[in-house]
Amino acid sequence: MTVPRGAQLDSAELVNGSLDVEGLQGDVHASLVNGQVKAGGLSGEIKLSTVNGGIEANVASLNEAKGVTLNSVNGPIVLIVPSGAGAQVKASTVHGGITNDFGLAVDDGQYVGSQPFRPNRHWWSARIRLSNVNGSIAIKRGGSAM
Repeated sequence: MTVPRGAQLDSAELVNGSLDVEGLQGDVHASLVNGQVKAGGLSGEIKLSTVNGGIEANVASLNEAKGVTLNSVNGPIVLIVPSGAGAQVKASTVHGGITNDFGLAVDDGQYVGSQPFRPNRHWWSARIRLSNVNGSIAIKRGGSAM
């Protein structure tokens, strides 16, 4: 499926299959049962979930009014954010580790961070929520924010 860059993907639901999304500036909401999600170059509200599969999301820019929510049950979550972006982060996993490139402290499989990416931003900047059951969570530094 090909859609215009500024389009919104209101709902994509897959039972058996993977999803690749690239370059959408509108909101993206998708859920999968058996499959992996790969998303790159996104800048709207992002809500991705999968039951059996991993999620890799590369965010082009974070919007203070729109957040990023990634949920997995069985599979790793990797979020790549621009190095100059500001965000409030909450991440948790039951069975798996949490790592990040931003120096956020991890406490018993979860952490809550304020302003992890740009200290001069207010705490109410973009919200990132990452949740996993059986898998790791990694937050990585990408290129510069736009």
